Amino acid sequence: MQSSRNTKIQNSICVVLVLLTGGIRLVRDYFPGRISNIIICVLFMLELSIWGCQIQRRLLHEEQKKYLISVAVFLGFLIFIRTVKFVYTAEGTAINRMLWYLYYFPQIFSVLIMFFAVLHIGKPLEKKIDKKWKILYLPATLLVMLIMTNDRHQWAFGFPAGLKYANETYTHGVIYYAALIWMLVLFAAMLVVAMQRCALAEYRKKIWMPIIPLGIGLLYVVLFWLDPDGIFQRLFKMAEICCVVFQAFMEALILAHLFPTNDNYELLWNLSSLGGGIMDEYGKLCYCSKNCFPVSFEVVKKAEKNSILLEQNNIEIKSCRVMGGYGYWSRDVSEIHKLTRQLKEAGDVLVKENMLLKQENRIKKRRLQIARKNELYDKLITQTKKQNIRLKELYHDILKNPEHFDDNVKEAAVLQVYCKRCANLILLGKERKIIDGRELQLAVQESVEYLKLYGVKTYTEFHGNGKYAGEDIQEAYRLFQNVLETILYSCYIFLVQISFKESIEIHMEFENTGRVSKEKIGSQLKTENKKSQMSIHQEQETVYIDLAVMKGENTG
Repeated sequence: MQSSRNTKIQNSICVVLVLLTGGIRLVRDYFPGRISNIIICVLFMLELSIWGCQIQRRLLHEEQKKYLISVAVFLGFLIFIRTVKFVYTAEGTAINRMLWYLYYFPQIFSVLIMFFAVLHIGKPLEKKIDKKWKILYLPATLLVMLIMTNDRHQWAFGFPAGLKYANETYTHGVIYYAALIWMLVLFAAMLVVAMQRCALAEYRKKIWMPIIPLGIGLLYVVLFWLDPDGIFQRLFKMAEICCVVFQAFMEALILAHLFPTNDNYELLWNLSSLGGGIMDEYGKLCYCSKNCFPVSFEVVKKAEKNSILLEQNNIEIKSCRVMGGYGYWSRDVSEIHKLTRQLKEAGDVLVKENMLLKQENRIKKRRLQIARKNELYDKLITQTKKQNIRLKELYHDILKNPEHFDDNVKEAAVLQVYCKRCANLILLGKERKIIDGRELQLAVQESVEYLKLYGVKTYTEFHGNGKYAGEDIQEAYRLFQNVLETILYSCYIFLVQISFKESIEIHMEFENTGRVSKEKIGSQLKTENKKSQMSIHQEQETVYIDLAVMKGENTG
């Protein structure tokens, strides 16, 4: 999803504020030394505040929000101590060096905290990362302590001319390079984790976007080593570049869709053809579509139990409870009433034969449209009947046995993915007749992704591509889903390979824990489709399943 207009404006303001700091240094001869540094500090504090507010607004996961706001605080602290160092301390003094060493405290911990935020990608909103990751605080703390005590051992920075001339002549030591490697390794780990947990391959191709700010940061470090007094190095100092690179890295992850945000959902509602909206618990309208019918909060609450008709019974309102409020939707039933009235009027004017025939033709045409829609809905209900019944059972079980909540929610997630993808395949089949094999690939990938909720190690491979009849794609996905639902609690490793050839060939392997027999699996693979072929056998704990759905006629 694209960034919202509000986000683009605020990001542009942040960029302008950063560029202004370079402009201040260009004209700093017109300011006293202290004033220019203080102005630069204020500009960066304002920029970090805007970015922190954006994080608060755009992220849903409380842990991610907490970590990234902490990064903004750390970066603000970095700018503050840099300003204090240059404005209020004299060069060559111990306090001046301590403030210099203190630069590395927010830098080292900011990267670590960003890594913790990335680890939450793909996790439920209420779930935290494993506590074992907290052990990374130890090497981070050790690096900071070694840098802060550099005057004793000079392992981070060496001073050949003595401590008095530390700001003029110094060399980099092993601890400095260790801190630099520490940050680079964590940045690389963030990229790896973000790619692994990204569900869509097209987003993984955008990994180059967060690499750009890292490359700019490394280029600056190299230029600084070669010539600390270069024009770019004089306009922007090392601490400021760190602030910009850290923020730009996270924003690039978000822009590449590798880091999820709750941004620009208003556009999704505006583009929707459905009439509906969401209200909070106090009746405030949070989101609504263009076709949303305006209703009062009292009507929305009443519509939760029974549908309510408004506007002379032409608008039907229905609602349901959602987290933090109510969701409601409206349906224009005026056409149905209009058809009814037209039928009644047609019976009163039988003498006008021509008019009656035209009216009947219009009615037949509309009825045909309704019948086609009903046929589509009936097919969807039939295809997902078993899953819907099971979802209802899981819902009642959650109410009766709260201790089963986690297991029930996991299974419900697998079932709802099938219902969603099955509906999509049915709609595509009705619209196009012939469906690209990639649609089956996307459906299987999403179903397998939810299998990971059970701790199952999954592997997927897809070979070739082709176009198949909608019924063939739906049949292949249904058979695959039957196997998946049967082995939910019975495997710890699952592999699926799909080859798109003359037939759709599905090969599955899983390590059976013994809780399900191959006969039970075979019973779930029965089909009336004569084009479907199936074989299943077991070797020790490994069960092998092969399915083949032959291409129908008139498919490419």
